[in-house]
Amino acid sequence: MKWNKKYDKCISCGSTEWEHKAKGLCKKCYPLIIKREVIEKWDSNDKTTLIFVGGVSKMAIDIVDSSGEIEKAKKSLLQQIDARLFLFQQYNNPNTNATGVEAFLRRIEKITNNI
Repeated sequence: MKWNKKYDKCISCGSTEWEHKAKGLCKKCYPLIIKREVIEKWDSNDKTTLIFVGGVSKMAIDIVDSSGEIEKAKKSLLQQIDARLFLFQQYNNPNTNATGVEAFLRRIEKITNNI
């Protein structure tokens, strides 16, 4: 059974665990991808591109813009989004060579037969 009419799984994280939201993306990845698209367009020379997104208020954007730090904030926010998307991918890929806490949890999962 297909996850969606056109997709077998989320095109970002590879999951079928979460329901399809739109454009081949699950409900976890879709809002992050949309937020990423908005932030990528931020340009301090064009104030109309400085659209606020969830977690970043209009006031915060205005403060960062007035201090001349839009590019720095943009880079930081994009890194955070990419890190979350990467974690979703890792979570949904059982063949990943995980390290740290993730590796520990996967060892527990194997020992307990995913109970």
